[in-house]
Amino acid sequence: MLNAKTYIEISSLVMKSAGRLDDRLAELLQTKAGETIFGKEVDIYAVHNNNGFCGYNYWIDGSIVGQLHLATLDSGYFVIYKKIYSENEVNEIYDYYNKEGVFGYSSETLDGTTYQYSSINMDPTSSFTNHIYNILHSEYTQAHTGMSETSRIKYLEDMLNSFLNDPKIEIGADKRRRDPALLNIVREIHRVENDRVLKWNERQEIFKNLKVIRDKIVKTKSRVHNFDPLRYNVAIKLADSKVKMDLIKNRPLSNISGLMYKYTLGNLLWFLETVRSNLGYSIALAIYGPFTFYFITQPMNPHAMWAVGKVRDAYISTIKYLETGEEKQISNILKDYVKNLLANSNRALAAP
Repeated sequence: MLNAKTYIEISSLVMKSAGRLDDRLAELLQTKAGETIFGKEVDIYAVHNNNGFCGYNYWIDGSIVGQLHLATLDSGYFVIYKKIYSENEVNEIYDYYNKEGVFGYSSETLDGTTYQYSSINMDPTSSFTNHIYNILHSEYTQAHTGMSETSRIKYLEDMLNSFLNDPKIEIGADKRRRDPALLNIVREIHRVENDRVLKWNERQEIFKNLKVIRDKIVKTKSRVHNFDPLRYNVAIKLADSKVKMDLIKNRPLSNISGLMYKYTLGNLLWFLETVRSNLGYSIALAIYGPFTFYFITQPMNPHAMWAVGKVRDAYISTIKYLETGEEKQISNILKDYVKNLLANSNRALAAP
């Protein structure tokens, strides 16, 4: 049986409107989207990038009661989607805010297309701030092409910085190097390291990808909040050495053997594979390079120029082979050219 008082509290939180978007989000962040109000009586589940929307769903005893989601629109507007479920009806509405975050109007429909982005866990403390960081990361990525919306960047940066400076609001960036988003990366690295199924080289590839994600988080927050690079970016990089030592201590045999393989046999196998993959190209260069160097010193010798032309044809045929895969045909051509080359090069050397 749904508690009437709790239902009214959820409905009040979800359906409330505000004159400015930043004021509405600040109020939600102060209560952690209602967590400090409802306690354990209400199950609050975060939603991330569901067709461009993020926010929270509110459940009681296995039944959904309300939804409160935020989205950015391609038009530059922002929208808050509000939905309340009752026994007899469902109430839903969209509140629209303009590019400056000022409330514009409400509608029963979604007016526009949501901004699409690749979601990264930028801020585990709030689905709303996580959304804003991801929008900014996407805008920063497009900045060098001139395709970014600078007015959107300015408004969202100012909003996040106001949250950072508000003592009543807690976001991940407050903790700088101890940001939950960064700690999640470290925890994931340790989880992968403890996976006994994954081989050493597979784990290293996962670690590399995790660090790429970590760098995106660091670069985005560093730009948004203008953090001191030495005390933020560099300090985070230096912490990698401690993580590496922890991993080696955790599985010393696996990591030491993996490192030895990488820098000894691994390098040798890489070299042999590179040579094998580019054998035709190597043969062409081995023939074309030395003979061309010699023959260009005799530009007036027609025999020498003829030989250079033949070698050049062999080189071009080799390149075509690498592009078409006609291995048998080019093999025969190379053999003929090499034979002719040797015979005619001897004549060229003997010519006056």
